[in-house]
Amino acid sequence: MAPPQVTKQSMQDANWVMPSYPTQDEHRISDALDKLGKGYEDAGNKPLGDCLHVIAAAFGMFLSPEHPQGPYVPQWEFGANRSAMLSDFDDSYLGVLEFALQTSKEPRARARLADILWLRKKHTSFADAAIDSYIETVYNILSKVKSQRDRCGTYLHRVSQIARSRKVEPKTVDRIKKLFRDCIEETEPVPSDHLKARALDEFVESGFLEDHVKWMDIANRQAREAMIKADYRKTQDLLEIAIKISVRSKDQEKIKHFNEKIARFHEGEARDRLKASESSMLIQHSLELAIQAYRKIGDKTKVASLHKELLDAQQNILQEMGTFEFTEDITEPVNKIIEAVSKRSTFEALIYMSRATAPPQLEDLKKEVEERAEMSPLATLMPRKIVNDKGATVAKQTGFDPRQQDEDTLEAEIIRLMGEHAKYMGRLVNEGRLEVLSRHDYTLNLFDPLLVGHTFIPADRLNLFRQGFLAGLMGDFVTANHVLVPQLENSMRLFFESAGILVASLDHEFIQKEGNLNKILEHKDAVKVIPPRILLMMKCLFIDKATFNFRNYLAHGLLTFDEHQSMLSVYIWIFILFFFWLLSPLRNQDKK
Repeated sequence: MAPPQVTKQSMQDANWVMPSYPTQDEHRISDALDKLGKGYEDAGNKPLGDCLHVIAAAFGMFLSPEHPQGPYVPQWEFGANRSAMLSDFDDSYLGVLEFALQTSKEPRARARLADILWLRKKHTSFADAAIDSYIETVYNILSKVKSQRDRCGTYLHRVSQIARSRKVEPKTVDRIKKLFRDCIEETEPVPSDHLKARALDEFVESGFLEDHVKWMDIANRQAREAMIKADYRKTQDLLEIAIKISVRSKDQEKIKHFNEKIARFHEGEARDRLKASESSMLIQHSLELAIQAYRKIGDKTKVASLHKELLDAQQNILQEMGTFEFTEDITEPVNKIIEAVSKRSTFEALIYMSRATAPPQLEDLKKEVEERAEMSPLATLMPRKIVNDKGATVAKQTGFDPRQQDEDTLEAEIIRLMGEHAKYMGRLVNEGRLEVLSRHDYTLNLFDPLLVGHTFIPADRLNLFRQGFLAGLMGDFVTANHVLVPQLENSMRLFFESAGILVASLDHEFIQKEGNLNKILEHKDAVKVIPPRILLMMKCLFIDKATFNFRNYLAHGLLTFDEHQSMLSVYIWIFILFFFWLLSPLRNQDKK
């Protein structure tokens, strides 16, 4: 937000009064005030125009009480640019908002202005004014602007939030309780929305709810009504609310009753979807919810039965999802790698390829993640579900929001980009490999300058590495994978032990168990001995369920012949070569 020098004196001098916008939501009010401010500027009254732009910015913020950085967040944010946020409003701006509040008659506008002033100034009078105005706003919408009923849930949440943040007067608590009851027990015909369920949920979370039995019965009754209409989402919400109320009342019998009921509901939902020949993805979702519910009540027989049905339902998911294909011209990079390889000896060419296709720098990947988030924000924010060739879900990823600064989610996005890098580079390496292969000057000892005497390649494993790397060069990746990946795991154990990091474990009978690659790469000290970009690429290739998970697929016999002979296998072969080069004296020689 631009920092104009504003004071409420400009508004007082002009006898300005906050306009009334009885049917407009906050963003439309923001637009209207911006236009009004521009009109004053064009008429030569820039100070008043600036004041209106400040008020417009206050209404332009997005009210999101559930947001970790809420309740107010910028309406938009791209890179370093954004719209207004709460911390932008300094004392001079707050003076302008306070003047607007004093002259405003419309409850929705008063609620927004008082709420911001409460958050910034922490005067209880503003909190009281915000609660009163939000309550009035909800009643106005229910009686006069029914098209905006969906906004009421947010206002109810904010009322509850403000009330919980401070001690409120008993009469205010009574008004809030009445508001919740009126929303829940609304009797006139209403659209098929979720306001009643949302209001009941907020009532429970507020801590003001009493007479638990009564409200459990109401939730149960409304759930039955929703189920008759096949409104599965609303039925689920209401049954979950009934569980919440029963937990708060500590009624173990009711807790068990509603948990069993929601399990049967999800099972019935899946049956209904299957009978109606609905999407396999919807059937899968319902079965997953049913399995989760039956697990909660400990019914292992039902879980096993539904798991079999889930496997059947997943068979059609890949077909429903369809495929996406694209072509890419890689002639230029292929020609460059072939040219570079042709100028080197066979061994030097292979080492060159391993270094040229090494993982990108983390800073470059972070920048690309941010650029993609800016170019396609919706696609980036959407959570992802990863399925295998049978349609079974093997991993889930949350969406990435650059505003959250969530390191785990950022790491997941970087690993995903590394997966794209691996598949692309595998194609280039394969062309270089074929060029080297055409020389016919390779023997079993080709890789000895790297392997012989290597600190982390035991002498009794030397021939395994020789055969594994040579098999990869000759295009036999079934052999290369089965030899090199387990031997990499063993060498990683030696590497960690040499660094003083214990990856083995003892059970209660003092039987030692060697740490596998999953445990090694997830070790808290791994980043101290492996460069972060190399560590993330190893996770991407070998253990990350959302990308390749190659080590575990290989160990459990889940890879087909074609998957062994894929471009991913080509990259894994050259990456393992690169990793051992990285830990060898050759690294320093090559630098010279």
